[in-house]
Amino acid sequence: MKYALKNNCIYKLNETRIQIVDLSDRNMFELTDLMRELFIYLFINNKSDDFALNQLMQKNFSPLQARRELNKLIYPLYNHKFISCRNNKTIGHNCLYIHSCLLEITNVCNFRCPHCYVDKKNAKYLPFEDVKVFADELYELNCNSITLTGGEVFTHFEFNKIYEYLYEKGFLISINTNSSLINDEVIELFKKMPPNIVEISLYGYDEETYYNFTHCKNCYANIITNIKKLQDIGIDVKLKNVITNANKKFFDKIKEVAHSNGCLFRSDYISFPQINNDNNQKLNPEQISVENVMEYLSNYKSCEEYYLRLFSTAGHTRKVFKCKQKDDNFFMNVDKQISICLCMQSDSLQYQYGQLSNVLLALRRFKSLKYRRNAKCRNCKYISLCRYCPGKFKMSTQDFQTPPEWFCDLGQSIYKKYVDGFHMIRKCYLNNKELSKIFGIVSNNMKKLGFEISAKDETVWKENLQRNLTDEKFYFYVIYQNGEIVGFVEVGVFEDKLFLSELQLCDNAKNTRVLPNILNRLVELDELANFDKINFKINKNNIKSQKTFEHLGAVKNAENSNSYSYVLGKNNVKKYLKKIKR
Repeated sequence: MKYALKNNCIYKLNETRIQIVDLSDRNMFELTDLMRELFIYLFINNKSDDFALNQLMQKNFSPLQARRELNKLIYPLYNHKFISCRNNKTIGHNCLYIHSCLLEITNVCNFRCPHCYVDKKNAKYLPFEDVKVFADELYELNCNSITLTGGEVFTHFEFNKIYEYLYEKGFLISINTNSSLINDEVIELFKKMPPNIVEISLYGYDEETYYNFTHCKNCYANIITNIKKLQDIGIDVKLKNVITNANKKFFDKIKEVAHSNGCLFRSDYISFPQINNDNNQKLNPEQISVENVMEYLSNYKSCEEYYLRLFSTAGHTRKVFKCKQKDDNFFMNVDKQISICLCMQSDSLQYQYGQLSNVLLALRRFKSLKYRRNAKCRNCKYISLCRYCPGKFKMSTQDFQTPPEWFCDLGQSIYKKYVDGFHMIRKCYLNNKELSKIFGIVSNNMKKLGFEISAKDETVWKENLQRNLTDEKFYFYVIYQNGEIVGFVEVGVFEDKLFLSELQLCDNAKNTRVLPNILNRLVELDELANFDKINFKINKNNIKSQKTFEHLGAVKNAENSNSYSYVLGKNNVKKYLKKIKR
């Protein structure tokens, strides 16, 4: 297996340590000693994990100890999304890329939650021997990670054997559980062979709410104890929750429990449609309303998240399946049926020993399904906002291309609240789509001033911009209008003065009403609120901008061969805004 840093991550290397920085959120990870040495093998010298393991065994580590040391590096980097795994397996004339597998080892659970989607009519367990054969094939296909799920994984009578085998194979193992059945034997197993992560579903905040939701008595205290036991042996624990009609009134208290126990917490507001029961052509009965979702989003989300979705690299494609275009992961249920993901079990293929690669290649062909001409989602502008999911659509309406009205209402509601209108968002990292859009605005404006932009100029400009985004002296804001990028503002703080480094707008946003709004929001931002003046320069050829800023009250205070220097007070902007509002 080989690993690579993601595009939005950089590293800083010196003689004693390595610092890895995620430019998108400034998250940092530091490595020293042996971890630093392993990082150099894998990410700087581009060696495989087999090479790193051999180097460790030359230092007198046993094979299992070597694997454990390597996992100490890989697990945290993988969990914090610093790295990706790129391993291709050539099958005939096809190149198959498998990253991870979600494996359902049982459908049995000791809880009876109202929103559960799993088909529990007959108790089923995936035997160890079947898992062993399946894992061997995954290993040959260069799969990196396996997530064990259920049902409840700890109801499986061979869980420990399954886990040990997968761990010794070198898989990154994640576990989905309710944690109520974790015992001392499991804790001892995880001490020797730590999992990548344990994700625990949290359903209440005390014994009463837990019993009302799960119909399992006296389990809350045990769950909290098990969370602490896992944390005490250094296991990364994440808690999660799905907001349902049954728990929406005390969701905030569930979140408080997660934070009070020092755990990362994630939540969702979509309940999976239920599998193989009387409701399989409807939304889950526990699905909360769009109005409830919007209340939740107003407390826990920001408009930045939705602009990231709008300007994701995926964008609009003619293909129905947008999130699974690569062969990167798949799902196998307890009946050994393989599908694109958990939502797609109605369109699964039966796994047979030695045929995994053929099944996955068949799924790849299935993923190429294209929209019908009359498909509702084909040209919908809300598709990045509505939690578009063909699998859930089919579970609810029996058709991949027919969304329930709930999803359409959600997309429109999110657009109206978070996207519609004027927004300025600070950015610490720009993806390629955002960069290209912004440079297009710059290039168009420069051409009007008589400057020609070459491909080399574009490359240098983008590199300089990304570098400035990581500099704490600079603040970069993207300007959005009705879901489109219409410009950007870059400011810097030098010698306790605020300087407007660059302001670029596209043609349809250039008017004196837009500009004062931008400047007013700029000086009202928390990080810049202490400044009452903005300093900037304007190219001498840009007569229109000179007149516009002078109209707002900017004063020319210096000039050089190419530009004039101006200063603009915050009060001038406010006076102008009051004037035009009248």
